[in-house]
Amino acid sequence: MTWRVPSIGFAVIVLAGLLAISRGEAVQLGGRAASSQSTGIAVAAVGLPTGGGWSVSASGEVTPFNSAPSYGDARNLVLAERMVGIASTPTGGGYWLVASDGGIFAFGDVGFYGSTGGWTLNRPIVGMAETPDGRGYWMVASDGGIFAFGDAGYFGSTGSLALNKPIVGMASTPDGKGYWLVASDGGVFAFGDANFFGSMGNIALARPIVAMASTPDGRGYWMVGSDGGVFALGDAAFRGSVSPQPDHPAVAVVPFGTGYDVVSADGVWHGFGPAPSGSPVATTTIPTPPVTTVPPHTVPSTAFTAFVGSANPALLKGLSTQLGYSITYGFGGMGQTTWSSIEAITGGIVAWKGSGYHMIWAIPMLPSSGGVSLSIGATGAYNGYFTTLAQNLVAAGMGNSYLRLGWEFNQTGFPWYAAGQSAAFVAYWQQIVTAMRSVPGAQFTFVWNPSRGDNGSKDLAMGNLANYYPGDAYVDTVGMDVYDTAWNTYPGEAAEFQSTLTRTWGLNWLASFGSAHKKPLAIPELGLGPFGPSAGNGMPFTGSGIIGGGDDPAFINDMFNWIGHNNVSIVGYWDTQESTIENGQNPLTAAALRKALTGTNFS
Repeated sequence: MTWRVPSIGFAVIVLAGLLAISRGEAVQLGGRAASSQSTGIAVAAVGLPTGGGWSVSASGEVTPFNSAPSYGDARNLVLAERMVGIASTPTGGGYWLVASDGGIFAFGDVGFYGSTGGWTLNRPIVGMAETPDGRGYWMVASDGGIFAFGDAGYFGSTGSLALNKPIVGMASTPDGKGYWLVASDGGVFAFGDANFFGSMGNIALARPIVAMASTPDGRGYWMVGSDGGVFALGDAAFRGSVSPQPDHPAVAVVPFGTGYDVVSADGVWHGFGPAPSGSPVATTTIPTPPVTTVPPHTVPSTAFTAFVGSANPALLKGLSTQLGYSITYGFGGMGQTTWSSIEAITGGIVAWKGSGYHMIWAIPMLPSSGGVSLSIGATGAYNGYFTTLAQNLVAAGMGNSYLRLGWEFNQTGFPWYAAGQSAAFVAYWQQIVTAMRSVPGAQFTFVWNPSRGDNGSKDLAMGNLANYYPGDAYVDTVGMDVYDTAWNTYPGEAAEFQSTLTRTWGLNWLASFGSAHKKPLAIPELGLGPFGPSAGNGMPFTGSGIIGGGDDPAFINDMFNWIGHNNVSIVGYWDTQESTIENGQNPLTAAALRKALTGTNFS
């Protein structure tokens, strides 16, 4: 994190920037008349590399400018909160709208990577920015809190700082490895690889700053005040300010080459340098239905279950009573010691047969003994075992089961740990799926299911998890196991959950990956720290090895908020070991689960 506090050196930098602006006869720092109080139509705008762009109104109406096409808008939707921002892909093939509650609406070719639409935020969202490849985005709140989704990285925020004035906007660096936040007094906060080029934080401005934009090379930025005054810092060229003052307040500055447009609330684009000028023009709309998760009822219903032991349907029924929620999915696992324990109809299959539960099974790819390997499996040598397993499941009335084949293959504790064996893992998975699907009556849902990345040695050993993906024809659902744990130091629930979202193989990645492959998501294992020492109620804690947040309702709330705003088909709570809510254990977590299940869209 590289935020700057005003100092003497800071003032010298700012004054140098002001001298350049004065020579351009641009922004007056005082004496301007009050701007019009008309709300106009626009609250934010974004540009195209070829010139032009879109503005968005508080009601969700998107207005194209110049050559920009229209991909639809949200004007006919019933919004929970007003729109506050817009961002587009680098190609201009689509755009996102963001509301003040963090609800995201996606149009055109953009993907939906998550939102805060159902979360309880400390402060409202005020803006957003897209990543360079268009596969993620950041949202910023007025306290400077940052929410990163898709492939957007988290590099810090001002959420815990006492700001002089609220944050009003943000801009990202060209490589997506940093960003700037700007406050209404012109204070600038730089994070990641974003460099600080000065600010207006200790200058008396005639009108508040409302937006900022980065230069194409990331070595400077522009800020614009509500009166249309432009401030250019770093290598940002000053091309002029809106003069006379516009009838409607400025809401955005949109870069174009070495120039920029200042967009006012009436939708007029005021071009400077090579940037085009003009009023919004009507264009032919390209019909595209919005992808949105606001309000929450637009999300497909999610099934919930819990692991209470591999062969205990009676205990699961008791949990239903405890939670006040009818659990209709059972959760079991096959034995792991020998091939016979994997394929046999005894044990779990017998226990759950006739229970009426729609089953989810953890299916080992290899037993823990017998000189087996992924590479041998890739030849088809083990297919017979899985054909027998499929026949046994179909015969037991479980041909529609979810199968977590080779779950947590990125964890060293399993014989099918796949680090460095991506080709063998993929080929073997394809062999198993083909064999099991060949059985008459088989209608299995195959779940590709790594665990949450650790940002450490295991991730380095695995490399890119996408290399282990068997292909869309062999996978029905993509999932991730998520626990409220950390290694040696638990930083507190808020920080740990943010890390769970933004780490290399975290929830943001899962949402992006699922969207790219058009697959529903799953959280097959969701739990507290299942073993080892833990903190109390999500508080920071230092220990040794794997440690957890203890009885942590905030973790449950954050997870279910995320689940409720993503395309999650099934969730399984880990109701055993230290994560259990049986017999009065972890009562705060139990209460949070009950509230989430009875107040959210679960089936």
